[in-house]
Amino acid sequence: MIINFFMKSLFRFSLLVVAVIPTFVQSQDTLTDGAIREVVVTGQYAPTDSRSAVLPVRVLTRERIDRLGANNLEQLLRQELNLRISQDMVLGSSIAVQGLSGRNVKILIDGVPVTGRTDGNIDLGQINLANIERVEIIEGPASVFYGTDALAGVINLISKRGQAEKWKIGLGTQFEQLGERSLMADAGVQVTEKILLLASGGYDQFEGFDTSAAARDLLWNPKKQSYGNATLRFLAGDDNFIRLKGSFFDETIENTGTIRRPQFKPYAFDDTYHTIRRDAALLHEGTVLKKMYWNNTLGINTFKRQKETLRTEMETGEQNPVPGEQDTTRFESYTLRSVMASKNNASRLQWLGGFDLRHDRAFGQRIRDSLSTQPDQSAMTDLALIGSLRYRPFRQTAIESGLRAGWNDRYGRAFTPSLHIKQNLGNQLDLSASYSRGFRSPDLKELFFYFIDASHYIIGNYDLKPEKSDNVQTNFRWQIRQPKRTGGTAIELNINGFLNSITDKIELYEYLETPGGGI
Repeated sequence: MIINFFMKSLFRFSLLVVAVIPTFVQSQDTLTDGAIREVVVTGQYAPTDSRSAVLPVRVLTRERIDRLGANNLEQLLRQELNLRISQDMVLGSSIAVQGLSGRNVKILIDGVPVTGRTDGNIDLGQINLANIERVEIIEGPASVFYGTDALAGVINLISKRGQAEKWKIGLGTQFEQLGERSLMADAGVQVTEKILLLASGGYDQFEGFDTSAAARDLLWNPKKQSYGNATLRFLAGDDNFIRLKGSFFDETIENTGTIRRPQFKPYAFDDTYHTIRRDAALLHEGTVLKKMYWNNTLGINTFKRQKETLRTEMETGEQNPVPGEQDTTRFESYTLRSVMASKNNASRLQWLGGFDLRHDRAFGQRIRDSLSTQPDQSAMTDLALIGSLRYRPFRQTAIESGLRAGWNDRYGRAFTPSLHIKQNLGNQLDLSASYSRGFRSPDLKELFFYFIDASHYIIGNYDLKPEKSDNVQTNFRWQIRQPKRTGGTAIELNINGFLNSITDKIELYEYLETPGGGI
């Protein structure tokens, strides 16, 4: 009821100012906005027309993002079918795909995993869309290509990488009736024929909301966010691009408590949650040896969450920290990935091969790893080899198989296979079927989290095994109406069915001690 009231009461006013400074000699940019909208890269050998992709990929374009007025990933995916978004006033938003929670959904930005899960979920409200060109979604296991956490699906945000003008400046602001305000700006400059610099940033503020005007502990907590992104792109050849990216994100949530003992020296416990994200990536993609496509990724992601609990004396306004209720948790993730594939999509036989290396670290007073030489720290390393073959026995038929051979320093070896078949039944009709094995390794908090006080008794389990799944799904697509021109209207019918079987599923359980001493 509250959510419905919140959404129905929404009133939005948007102002967008775009300044374009033209030049007499336009830059020759092969990756302009208009040129990349029809291709997908997630789970593909090379950039591929979305209609030709063997693995079905849903694409949400920049036009759709702007049309919905979505500032972050939560606001965008809230409008999508088959994706369930949940909201927590403190932990933020989470997603469920094919009935599986967000801990089984891998979220990437330009192929680099987003780190920092709270209660197993990435807060979608912390992923801004200021510099995002499109969002690609795969429903179903994509563990062969992307490893752990991709058991339910993959969401890959593709950032802007080109512009037609030499100079471009954009300013925007957005106001909502219930106290939400946003300011945003972006700019781009073609420094030389080969060098492009892009930057964006913004500030979001939400004043909080409750059905009772007199409430102190608001149902929807006040929130402040600031963010910024910068990309330096270098054209190394006719079809080779190198990008250096950096971004930051800061968020503060205030959770004011209920007034206690109002008749005599009233007080309240007030929480502040501060989240800091810092990301950097070096990316390369392009054609090598004329017939192969090479994609390289080096990414560093950091996530820090601080919780501060104060006792506020209502009569004097004095605030004092509450012992045992202060906490700081930090995560770091390092990604190195290199994949090479045959580029000719019309070839009868295609191949893909590469490796994926990821190293995760966790820091915090509630991390208790007995195997770690450093107190309040833990680490995990995962290395995998990736291979895939695609064969076309007939022009309209594609068969794609894949295998991921992985090694984890906590769990040893793991093999993950997949098989996809796609049959084109005409220019507007196709049918696909697939089998995929998925897996998810327990994260460091699930293994080594330790939190015991007067009201909590939560401990991790270092004996946990990775989750595994067997997924079978079919997809029928009928493009009833094709657009006659770029930006035209299309009507498409998709029917999808799936069966997902999961073993060794990891959940948080409550144990009660019986009078006899049993559990």
